[in-house]
Amino acid sequence: RYVDMENFNYIIPPTIKKNKEAKKVFLEVITIIREKYRELKEILGKEKTLDREKLNQDLRFILPQAVETKIVVTMNCRELLHFFSERLCLRAQWEIRALAYKMFSLCKRILPEVFSFAGPKCKRMGFCPEKAFDCPLFPDKLDKKK
Repeated sequence: RYVDMENFNYIIPPTIKKNKEAKKVFLEVITIIREKYRELKEILGKEKTLDREKLNQDLRFILPQAVETKIVVTMNCRELLHFFSERLCLRAQWEIRALAYKMFSLCKRILPEVFSFAGPKCKRMGFCPEKAFDCPLFPDKLDKKK
């Protein structure tokens, strides 16, 4: 939160990356945001009452969702099982699903007796709890009753 993000790294989603025209527009937007970030930093930096941490926090509001973020999390086995049930779902956003799969693979290798039965919640429930989503793994609860 307190970090200066003037030279932020960003993630280009695969759908945008593979489309030359879309990628060009995406990179233009990133360039504009960087310019405006610097401009706001310069304007607000002149205020003597605003400390650097507060300035960096407030400047984050204009950053795109594509900004790369480094996180550190601590989870016990129960929390990991819950995380996997939510984030291994095919409906989860691609980036967090890929991270969850990497974590799941490591956990399953290290503690197979705990994680061999882990997975998306549909695996545990035997049906897809996500309404209005055609899950290729399991039918939803209503379809299962038919």
